Amino acid sequence: MMFDSYLLVLIISVVMASVSQILLKHSANRKRESFFKEYLNFEVLLAYFLLLISSLMVIFALQKIEYKNAAILNSLGQVLVLLMSWRLLGEILTRKKLIGITIIVIGVYVFFL
Repeated sequence: MMFDSYLLVLIISVVMASVSQILLKHSANRKRESFFKEYLNFEVLLAYFLLLISSLMVIFALQKIEYKNAAILNSLGQVLVLLMSWRLLGEILTRKKLIGITIIVIGVYVFFL
């Protein structure tokens, strides 16, 4: 595999982890009739499965990608979660959140200059 393939694996893992967080957030917003159903439902189990696969993908990608680069790319997960929360869960994008996204994106851009 080439370096680009490892980078792609890392990017996919960031997206998977972000989807996992959205699933957990969506599940937490729903009322369930029992404690068991609250924490062991399809959404929660799928979210934890995606998080596990995502973690394994990061470990795989770190074989060829420097840790400092992986950490910077992982910070984009926060941007993805915020944007997906806004689009999929109807959360409000406040001015502070937009400033935070901007700072993260500028930081990633500056790092890779």
